[in-house]
Amino acid sequence: MEQEIKINILELASELAHTDLVSLVGDENKLFEDPTAGITTYNDYAQDRFNELYDKYYDIILSCKL
Repeated sequence: MEQEIKINILELASELAHTDLVSLVGDENKLFEDPTAGITTYNDYAQDRFNELYDKYYDIILSCKL
């Protein structure tokens, strides 16, 4: 019997996009405006790539909806 699993689509798409972004850049610290500021604000390059990846993953996850 299959078990129903509930997920937060926004959170999953964000986590997948961030993971891919780190893989693309190679160094997570290169993604942020100020890595020592204690707030995770992507620099312009990283934000643009994140948005693209997020949209891709969001659409994939949503297409799996039952």
